[in-house]
Parts: sequence; C-alpha cells; structure tokens
Amino acid sequence: MASSSMTSKTLNEGKIAGGFQETAGGSLPRAYVTLLAGNRDNIMGVVCLAKGLRNVKSAYQLVVAFSPGFPDEHLQRLESLGCILRKIQPVYSTQLGCKGTNFSKLRLWDLNEYKKMIYLDPNVQVYGNIDNLFDYPDGEHVDCGVLYAVLDCFCEKTAAANLQDNINLCQKKLYFNDGMFVFEPIKKTFKYLIETLELIPPTPTPFVVQVNSNTTQRHFGHENSLQTISLSKLCIIISWLVLGLFEHVLRGVYKPISLIYNLNLPMLWNHSEHMDVVDLNEIKVVNYCAKGSLPWRYPGEEENMQREDVKLLVKKWWDVYNDESLDYKPPAQEDSLEPVRL
Repeated sequence: MASSSMTSKTLNEGKIAGGFQETAGGSLPRAYVTLLAGNRDNIMGVVCLAKGLRNVKSAYQLVVAFSPGFPDEHLQRLESLGCILRKIQPVYSTQLGCKGTNFSKLRLWDLNEYKKMIYLDPNVQVYGNIDNLFDYPDGEHVDCGVLYAVLDCFCEKTAAANLQDNINLCQKKLYFNDGMFVFEPIKKTFKYLIETLELIPPTPTPFVVQVNSNTTQRHFGHENSLQTISLSKLCIIISWLVLGLFEHVLRGVYKPISLIYNLNLPMLWNHSEHMDVVDLNEIKVVNYCAKGSLPWRYPGEEENMQREDVKLLVKKWWDVYNDESLDYKPPAQEDSLEPVRL
C-alpha cells in the first residue's frame, strides 16, 4: 500500500508540476490521464507513457489514477518521472459480483478538477504530439460533455467474439476503442455511468449472467445456451460490458476521430485497406492490444507477432523506455513544485 508519510502538495493555479504546463487564464487545467490497476507489471507501460509524452514535447501533465495495493516503489518511480498521482477506489459491479479493472475507468469522469482530459491505457504509446486534441470543440451539453475516440475493430477471434455467436461486429455500431479517448470529466456524467452500470446489462446483446462465488468460474451465455468461461477470460467480458455501457450512456456525445490517434495493432492485418492510405510513420498513438504484443511481455510467438511492422513498433517502444534522457529533471526554480499526489 502507498505510504501515508510521503509528501503531498496542492497544485497551485498557473504553476508547473512535473515539467508540464497548466491552462492559462485561471480556468480548469487540462491533462493526460492513465489508469494503473490490475496487473502490476503495467507500471512499465505507464513509465514508458510518461517518457513518451516528454519525448513528443507535450505541454500537459500526466495524471496516474491508481487503485489501492500498488507498492511504494512503483509510485515513487512515477513521482520521479513527474507524474501526478491520484488514488481511486475500484468500481464494483453487482451484475457480475466482482470488481473489474475496466470498470474503474468510470471514475475518470469524477476527476472534475480538470476541464478536459485525454485518457491513454498503459499499453498505449505516443509517438507524435497530440496536444491539438485538447482544442477540439467542447460538448454542447454541459451535463455530459463530449467524447472523441477512434472506432474499434472487432475482427479478432477472441472469447468475446465467440460469445457474440461469431457475428462480425466490426464497426456495426459506433463502438469506440477505450484505450484512448478525449473526454470532459463531469460529475453528472460520472453519476449516470455508475447508476446505469447497476440498472441495465451494458452488453451489445443481452446475456444471462450467473455468478458462483464458491468457484473460480463465471457463467455467461444466452438464455438457452449457457456457457462457462474461466476467470482468465473475464476481463474480456468486462471490456465488452464497459463498451456497451459507454455506447448506451455516451452515444449522443461520441465523435469518431482518425485512426492515427489510436492504431490498434490488429488493424495492420484486419484492415489493410486503411493502412494502404495511412503511412505507419504518420501514426501518433499505437495501442499494443493484440495478443502477445505488449512490449514488456513480447515473446514473438503469437499469431502475427513476427510481422516486420509489429517488430518495428515493439522496438520503437523499447527505444523510448530505455532513453534515460527522457527521465524527469526537476526545474531549478525555487518556486517549482514537486510531483503531486492527490
């Protein structure tokens, strides 16, 4: 658990923390945000993400929302990189009878001390400056804001696809990939997301969900065709639940943006028609979401992992991670702030 003795400071308006700038004019600040929950080795992804944002000379802070239980040394490492740490509590779903790492993404809408944020998963890396996304138009409705993200691809043969009776769902609805999105943290939206999670089954198609707390299994399936899946695949189902929830609650505010802002690796082999018109060097954000593609767990043995473009992108990630020049160097000014833990 994080030590309570570690120094905390309140972020002063207009100051610089972690080497990043605040929004001028006394308005609420903007920031990047990532989520550290679940797998502890995701710390490597967050470290590289902080370095990546510095590498592309982003002008905004990186907030790390983290769930309880991460070791002090992990949090201290992030503080040393200039990250702003924000402890959050996991979100519990009574529908599944469990906590889901992806459910914790709902808490991002509760960070309403910020005007606008860009969420980036720990398995995402930034290779081009995307600060311009903060300047995209705000939402027309003050109660729900706006959400910009890249359309998702459902062509991969995952457990989730099997549960959808192998129907090709690729972009049949405006489902966005939640590895990267621009949003406005608004209290009312957060409240509605949490309430909706408990009221409706937020899945693309309805499922009967049964939970047996005495076993290591969860049961998912249609009313007449119940299936049993292992807990190792539960995170895939939760991802679908969150996508369905987002689609239900945010359908009126979601606006698709170019795939250069979030290239899911499976797009390379499932949608070559897009890659024929987009140069890989133009991609600003890469999402290492394909099976076996996480750079810090890359064996190169899974399907498509020996592609030259995949190997190139994995090497590109490691080049950023190993670049010591991208480590945070505190400014020399006497009134500079230390990294902040909220």
